Formats: sequence, structure tokens, C-alpha cells
Amino acid sequence: MAKLPIQVDVILFYRDKDGIKYLLLKRTEERGGFWQPVTGGVEEGEDILYAARREVMEETGFLKVKKMYDVKYKFSFKNGDKEITEYVFAFEVDSMNVNFSKREHSEIVWVSYEDALKYLKWDTNKEALKKINDYLTRDIQ
Repeated sequence: MAKLPIQVDVILFYRDKDGIKYLLLKRTEERGGFWQPVTGGVEEGEDILYAARREVMEETGFLKVKKMYDVKYKFSFKNGDKEITEYVFAFEVDSMNVNFSKREHSEIVWVSYEDALKYLKWDTNKEALKKINDYLTRDIQ
């Protein structure tokens, strides 16, 4: 199947006694060596939410999630001469045990919101995380 100029950005999180922890994955050096959430392309004929679930399964091994959040946020960026639109979701998981794809990633971390901002390279990923964190913590503040 052909990939469309549409991607998903899925921020996985886990709630523990210390608050919310976010999962970040470090791309292999061949893929840029930077930290980001689960990301991937949407294939032709594929529903965006289905693509998000597929990418989570492929990149982390999570077959089930506790809860999915669609915060109705997306952003666009240029990749060469192509404009890509990325749709943002948050998935709550009930375990921090990740079976990550070593083909795509070299390491993972579970970190607080503040630390996640320090790890992330792209401003678009930081803004997506801010939207998710604001959404998840709005009732706590």
C-alpha cells in the first residue's frame, strides 16, 4: 500500500503515584538519532485512528491500550517538497513494559512532562505534547 502525506503522532502515557509518565523513543542513528513519540505514516485506504493503533503495536508491542484520546489536534510540516499533516493522539497504557522495535529505535524512556520537553527535538512534537499534557491535567489543576 502507498503511504499518504498523512502521519500519526501517538503519545503513550502511564499514570503512577508520581503522576503521568510519557514514553519517548530514540530513533536509530540511521533514522536521525532523535527522541520522539510513536510516529508513522497512514497508508492508502487506512483510517487515521487505525493507523495510530497499528503504529503503537508495531513500535511498542502494545496490543491493547487502557484508553485512547483524540484531542482534535494536528500540525503540518515540510519534508522536502512534500507537505505532511500529522494527527496527534494520546493512548493510556497500564504497563511500562515496552517491546520496542529495535529496527527503528535504539532506546526508550518514560519521563515526566518537563523532562519530555527536554528530550524532544522538534517544536511540533513539543507543542503536541503540551496539548496532550494540558488536556490530561486540566481537571487536576
